[in-house]
Amino acid sequence: MWLDDLYHALDPVALAAGPVVIRWYGLAYFFGFVCAAIAIRRTARRWGFSMSVDDLTTLMVGIAFGVIIGARLAYVIFYGDGYYLQNPLEVLVPVGGGIRGMSFHGGLVGAIAGGAIACRHLRWSIPTTCDLAVIGAPLGLFFGRCANFINGELWGKETSLPWGVMFWDTGGGHVYRHPSQLYEALLEGVLMFAILYLLSRAGHVPGHVPRALWVLPLPDRVRAPAGRTAWLPARHRLADHGPVPVAAPRGRGRRRRDLGASGPVSAGAPAGEGAPLVGTSCVTSRTR
Repeated sequence: MWLDDLYHALDPVALAAGPVVIRWYGLAYFFGFVCAAIAIRRTARRWGFSMSVDDLTTLMVGIAFGVIIGARLAYVIFYGDGYYLQNPLEVLVPVGGGIRGMSFHGGLVGAIAGGAIACRHLRWSIPTTCDLAVIGAPLGLFFGRCANFINGELWGKETSLPWGVMFWDTGGGHVYRHPSQLYEALLEGVLMFAILYLLSRAGHVPGHVPRALWVLPLPDRVRAPAGRTAWLPARHRLADHGPVPVAAPRGRGRRRRDLGASGPVSAGAPAGEGAPLVGTSCVTSRTR
């Protein structure tokens, strides 16, 4: 079992220098956020949105704080089994080095909340920012699941396949198990990123989910560049003389700006029939 040999040769501690201990799990968070930021900025450029490094840093810091705080609190609340009620200081300062116990769904909620706060500070459209962030998110999942494998957590069921791994040192017993962490790293990390990246190259329409990801069909179809077919909501339907104007909803709140674009962009689209939406802002402007 070659993968079993690899697992037992790996040390969860990447670097130790006196009292300073750096674990692969912590490095996975760092590399995940950096790679996600690069993917977000490159996609924003391709869609025609201007995004400064300072603004991107603000967004990523907000998401990072949200992920860490949300993931930790969700683990403490749902999986702590009352332990942290008796040891409240270990919520933030755990014994034994490193924060053990992070919850994925708590991290997801925290990422949305932290990203929304950053968007409000930057006066960015939250839906448009989510369209960008979701493309970089699988890269973070990839590094996180690889770190789960190194830590020997989240292992799968018993197996007789040649790539089975014994996680006896983390409670898996002396049986070969599926390395489910690596399955998820490849599927929800590499594969999902590849799919979303390819879909993002078709251009951007605010709030639009490609029909390939829908279960129910959408009624309105328009022609897209290069003979492709895009399925759009009725409010984004193209007319013969240009896009159908969309009235901005009224409500309370500050006026929000987009990321510097005059509208959704699709690279290489010809003018005229079949051109992408032009001049339809991807941001909802609200007035008092």
